[in-house]
Amino acid sequence: MSFGIEIYDNTNSIKFSSENQTIRSIFSFLVEAESSGSIVVSSYDSSKGFVSIDVAGNLGVVIDYNFDNSSKVFSWNSSGGAAIVSFFNIE
Repeated sequence: MSFGIEIYDNTNSIKFSSENQTIRSIFSFLVEAESSGSIVVSSYDSSKGFVSIDVAGNLGVVIDYNFDNSSKVFSWNSSGGAAIVSFFNIE
């Protein structure tokens, strides 16, 4: 028996299935608690991947974010604690 992972988009359509695609980690960074800012992630393509935000069990963390695929700028505003933001492309 094999196990895999599936990632769905906001329309409940499968965006990724480990049975026939590969996830490539592009970049990760720490968002400090109570911070805001922006960073360029030039090798990430939001039409071919996804962003993962790890709050390490701290359910009080709130991060409002936006990624502009044309300028490759990720911007955020966080409250409640730190988190790790990771970018992945699906190939």
